[in-house]
Formats: sequence, structure tokens, C-alpha cells
Amino acid sequence: MFIQSLLLVALALGCSCKPPNIVFLLTDDQDLLLGGTSPMAFTRTFLGEGGAKLANFFVNTPVCCPSRTTLLSGTYPHHWHTVGHPDCMHMNVTDSIYQESTIGVLMHKLGYTTGMFGKFLNPGGMDPYCYHRERLPGFDTYLAMCNDNQYYNNIFTSNGFMLLTGDEPKDYLTSVIGNATLEFVDASLSSGKPFFAYVAPHAPHVPATPAPWYEDVFKGYKAPRTENYNYSALDHHYVVRMQQPITETVAQEVDLLFQDRWRSLLSVDDITIALVDIIEEYGELNNTYFVLTSDHGFQLGQFRLPSCKLQPYEHDIRV
Repeated sequence: MFIQSLLLVALALGCSCKPPNIVFLLTDDQDLLLGGTSPMAFTRTFLGEGGAKLANFFVNTPVCCPSRTTLLSGTYPHHWHTVGHPDCMHMNVTDSIYQESTIGVLMHKLGYTTGMFGKFLNPGGMDPYCYHRERLPGFDTYLAMCNDNQYYNNIFTSNGFMLLTGDEPKDYLTSVIGNATLEFVDASLSSGKPFFAYVAPHAPHVPATPAPWYEDVFKGYKAPRTENYNYSALDHHYVVRMQQPITETVAQEVDLLFQDRWRSLLSVDDITIALVDIIEEYGELNNTYFVLTSDHGFQLGQFRLPSCKLQPYEHDIRV
């Protein structure tokens, strides 16, 4: 995996310096080709212009849990596919071999203080940790989602204990994840040990509910009308070639979702800003790697598919 490769390079060069801190930021359904990074102005500038871009980075599958399974383990989905574990989209994520191969375990063995905040796996894959009190493998501290598809009234496993949030502005999902991450990073930096923070907001996954303070931005914005928007591809597979033309009503719904996706990502940008600020306060910014990616992309009318992922086309797999 990319992070492990960074550490191997340092070891090969005989570096005796303190291992770098690592922030791994994983968004949910964030596209690249439809302007998905545009609202994250700070993150885009800080990482995109100040760092390196992997211009040809493709996920192995545009499906939620299988993609996360590969990201966590550095293996292909077929390694863990099974018909006996349908709850995490047929990924056998409760297998002990898989659990011991995940990045938290590996980073912990390298001497890192490890923390995980947000969406680790889809709800079915979280059953052992949410309802049977098993600890999340490899993480010293964690606040992991037990449910999804909502931004308030969420259920978390917090270091093995259940945590329920409400419907107040302070309970906004991305903010809760961000605040927990900041507490972990602050404590880790105070201890002087290198940290690995796996930060996985739910945004901009549907319903892409924005924070109250961002509800009014991007009004009137439209989803990109790419060349394959509302395009009938009769030579493509069944799901695509059978799509009906996008009506004006559906187009308006797509545009409203596009606006909310951008609004929800503003709160992810806030996490990056706050992390950079606190890491800079400790003088550790030059010894910290930030990695940003998504579990897969999205579609907003491409090939007449109103809003989803699941397809083997660039808008769904290039991140």
C-alpha cells in the first residue's frame, strides 16, 4: 500500500529520524471527474498544489464495502468474496486473517499510535464491533459508525462502547468525526509518538445532508453536463442501454443532489483546515503526510444514470 511504501523508502535510505505522522482521509462516494473536489478549496490547494497527485488512481470496484475492504487490506476483493457473508456486500470481513491484515494492525506493529474515525465498513461488516463489543483491530482509539445514510441521530462504537448522537447542530456527523479526530491528534502530538489517523467522513454520500451553517451555499448550481450526460449508449451493457431519457424533473433532482454533495464536502474541508492548524501548532507539519482519496466515484446523469455508482466507467472508478 502507498503508506507502507513511504515507510519502506525511509527505512531503505537509512533514515534515523522520527517516523512521519500520517493522516489518511477517505471520503464516501466523492467523484473526481464531476468537480467533486471543487468545494474543498483549502484541501485542494494544500494537498493538490502543495503535494503530489496520483493522476491515474483507480479503485478496484465501484462498490462500497468491497472497495473499503481492498483499501484496508491492500488486497483485491476476490480474496475475501464469499456467499456466506452477505451483510458487507459478500465480503468476509470477519475472517481473522483479513482482520489481522488491515492497515491499523500493520501501522500499530510499526510503533504508531493509531486512531480511526468515521466509516470503517458498511453496517453489516460492523456487527462484531458494534453489537458484540469486539475491538476494532489495530486501533488504539476509534469512533466508528455503526449505521449510515444519515447525518444525525447516529450510532457509533467508541472504543468498544456504544455512543448515540442526537439531532442538534453539534451532532452533525462530519463535525462529530472531525472533533474526535482532533482530540486524538492533539493527544498523540502531546505524547511525542508518531500517529496514524484514519479519517473517514460519510460525506458526500446520500442524502448528503449539509451542516446547518452551509445550507444556503451553491444555490442554483447544476451538475456538470458532460458529453455522456443523458447519453444513450446502446452498445453498452444492459443496465446502461435500457436507461430512459432524463426528464426535466429528474434533472432538477440531480442538480439538487449535486448542490448538497458540494455543501456536505465543505465540512470535510473544515476537518483538513483544523488538522493542519493543530499539527502546525506542534511544529509537526513538515513531518506529517496527508493522503486523500475516496472509496469510489459517482454518477450524476452520465449514461442516463441519475445518481449512483456501481458502473465500470471512469466517473465511478477514477478517484
